[in-house]
This record gives sequence, structure tokens and C-alpha cells, in this order.
Amino acid sequence: MSTSIIESINVINTGRGRKVGKDTLRVRRAVVRVISKTDGQLTTNDVAKECKQSKVRVIAALRWLEQKGFVKKVGSEKVKKDRAGRPSAVWAIDPEYKNIDKTKQAYVQAKREYIRVVSAKSPEDRYDMVAIALNMLSDRQTEDEVEDREAKYMNAQGFIKADAKRGVEDAMKDKLTLGDVNYWITRIYKYRKQLGMD
Repeated sequence: MSTSIIESINVINTGRGRKVGKDTLRVRRAVVRVISKTDGQLTTNDVAKECKQSKVRVIAALRWLEQKGFVKKVGSEKVKKDRAGRPSAVWAIDPEYKNIDKTKQAYVQAKREYIRVVSAKSPEDRYDMVAIALNMLSDRQTEDEVEDREAKYMNAQGFIKADAKRGVEDAMKDKLTLGDVNYWITRIYKYRKQLGMD
């Protein structure tokens, strides 16, 4: 497996939810390193020994990597062949590995960059940005959608259903409040294609 593919695996969860702890990240990276260095197949015990981590943590990391499609179980093997005991799973790199979260990762990273850029703008610039975006989106709504303050058609134009009522009402205001600007400044990113932000 090429180094570039191995480097492309993101050991951090993207999107919402609890942040991944430093220890968990360290274990995941160690497991990726160990598995990517070997051409053959490794048991869970072998991976734990090479990583110098507890078996419980390594199992959790392997299951996470399995969900991401990076590794797969290819069998099981007795750890101590001459004694009774539970067999250990044998892991190998999945030859068809594709970074299934690539699109989501790109979206999250682009949104973070957008938030960084917007945070650096002056309050007046943020106000203008939101006011222009709300007017553009409201203009894309059909007349009956504006009248009923609702997104009725799945035409990828104007506000989505969840934003339609407040979006149209805020677009009709003479002046937006600071609360309105703060509410919309991150939400308008989802309309980036309509607003020509891409």
C-alpha cells in the first residue's frame, strides 16, 4: 500500500460529536503505522505488542479502522497453540481501501476555513455579508414560498425548509440585529453554491 494512501486516513472523527481524546488518537496512529509496515497478516495480540498499547485500546482502534474500511478481519488464530483459549482475530489491510469520509472531511475543513475568514472580518463586513446573502436567497424563493414563509418545492433554490420562515422574515427587515447576524453568519455557508462562494 502506498504511503500517500496511508497518510490520507484521518484518525480523527469529523463532524459533530464528542472530540476524540489524545490517547485514542495516539493509539489509532500507532495501529495504522504497525499495520501499514507489515505486508502480511497480524493478530490482535501482535498489533498490541508492536504498538506497546493495551489490548482493549488496540481492539477499539482496530474496530474503528475496520468501520473506515482500512483493515478487515481475515480469520482467527490461536495465540497459544498448545493451550486452550480464545483465538485472536487476524487483521490485514483491505486492498480496496478508500477513504470513505473524504467528502465529509473536505466539507468540514472548508467550513472551518470559512469560519476563520469570517471571524477576522469587521462587524460591518459581517453585517453586509449576511444582509446580501439573505436578500439573494429570499429572491430565489417563489412568490408563494415568500408569502407563506415556507419552502414548498425541492428545487434547490432559496432557503431550505428549516430556514425558510426566519430567512424570509429577516430578509424583509429594515435593519438586522447583532443576534440576527450571529445566527446567520455560519448558517449561510450551506448555501455557498447559490451565493457563489465556491
